[in-house]
Amino acid sequence: MSDSGIRKRHLDHRSTGDTYTDESAFDETRHKVFVCVFLLAGMALLGYYGFYVNSGDNASIEDLQVNLRVCIGIISKEIGKDWRKLGVALQFSEQDLQEFEKETSFFTRTAKMLKNWQHKSDAKTVTLNNLIEALRSGHQMELAKKCKNI
Repeated sequence: MSDSGIRKRHLDHRSTGDTYTDESAFDETRHKVFVCVFLLAGMALLGYYGFYVNSGDNASIEDLQVNLRVCIGIISKEIGKDWRKLGVALQFSEQDLQEFEKETSFFTRTAKMLKNWQHKSDAKTVTLNNLIEALRSGHQMELAKKCKNI
């Protein structure tokens, strides 16, 4: 029997006052409970996997630190030969930059430089916003945009 036939028979019994009206109310309640549980589970999963809007004002310190590490990974991977401009913007000395240049790849140079920046600077200056500003001052607008949108 098709779905429409089942619904029609169900409605026919409801109109006659059979016990099916109680079952209908039960089915309706069960459906509402299922929908609520489904939505709550979905919201929990979205929160667990980080698919939530995180504004700067409400972001926890842990979230901001994770975002900074993600941005550092993106920069290390994508900046290439322009890593030096970022180093200058982060106020590394020429001697420091020459030390980083001993590394064989742009990725390693940049990663080492940014790790050094994190450790040498105080916690107030090692922020995602400061890193984004350094990217902008080094004319790395595309990377700055990527880091801003994390």
